[in-house]
Amino acid sequence: MGSTVVDRLRQQAKAAALGPQRAVAMADLAAALARTGEGDEAQRLIEDASQLAQDTRVAADADCACALALARALAAYFSRRHADCEQALDILINLAGHHARPDWEAMARGWLSTTCFVRSAVVPAVEHAVAGLALHSAGGPRQAEAQARLRLSVANLFAWCDLTQEATPWYLAAHRLARAADDDIMTEAVLHKLALVQAEEVTDLFLDGRQDTARWREALAGLQSSQSLMQQLGVTALDAVMPLTRANLLMAAGDFAGACALYDTQLDRARDQQLHSHHAQALACRAVCSAELGRPDAARADMAEAGALWASLGPGGRAGLARGLARAAQALQDEMLRTHWVQQFTRAHAEVDGLHERLRHALAAQVPPAPVD
Repeated sequence: MGSTVVDRLRQQAKAAALGPQRAVAMADLAAALARTGEGDEAQRLIEDASQLAQDTRVAADADCACALALARALAAYFSRRHADCEQALDILINLAGHHARPDWEAMARGWLSTTCFVRSAVVPAVEHAVAGLALHSAGGPRQAEAQARLRLSVANLFAWCDLTQEATPWYLAAHRLARAADDDIMTEAVLHKLALVQAEEVTDLFLDGRQDTARWREALAGLQSSQSLMQQLGVTALDAVMPLTRANLLMAAGDFAGACALYDTQLDRARDQQLHSHHAQALACRAVCSAELGRPDAARADMAEAGALWASLGPGGRAGLARGLARAAQALQDEMLRTHWVQQFTRAHAEVDGLHERLRHALAAQVPPAPVD
């Protein structure tokens, strides 16, 4: 079926007259393709649009310069080149200031907040979100798209602080803005994140020795809905996340063999896509499943590999990893190892709690309590 955004932008790029209009349409299409995982085609379009922009008349156009900077940033982001992404977004902020385009600055702030959050730099993620939200009333043709991205970032920050009730209206606001803009890629991104939050809560319950069947069913339904939309749109960006999340839900339901089979097919892909936290967590969860299935050697091998990734993770990733490894050690009936990982979890979780407290104050003080559109 494909994305309506991509289809619409393809038509615009074909119909646009040579000059700034064509360059902007090509850059916008490149950005959309990067968001769906079509990085090679996105890069070719960026190069073609850059060639057009060598014409001084085209290069002087504000939308052309800004659209190209965003396309370069998103091509880098979805290739997990976060430093290149942030550099391109800094350029976009400078261009937006030079051309007096606050909507483009809001767009840059939204994606900077997103990429900072992904690499566990949560304090600057809040700062960029706050700065971008403050530009809402400044207007501009890109403002709705920018504010949808910013609201999704704020929702993610609230969810990371375990403030699901506060996160929900921001997810809904992001979804509403994306639907109003007929941006099916952004709509999918919001549903995707909501599904991941629900599934993570259910997984954590299981690893802590608790279960909630109703919440498990709700999480599975959300995951299936998001996966279906991804398939309809042809979204392949970082596509190891959803199968790994499904494997976590299978584990939480006690289907350890089914979960192991799914982990086996996705772990290498998660590593290749540089999904460090997901990769480490999946190793720990596969260790749980192997231990429950009476495969202690396989479980200990995964635990050792996952433990070696400890230093590469942020506080939240370490807390999640320690929770999983403690559960695996419990299934192995190795009390000494379980005690070690419980202690590691306690330390990591204390660090996370400290960050949560800082972010709660920052969000409460600087971000409106509910989105107003």
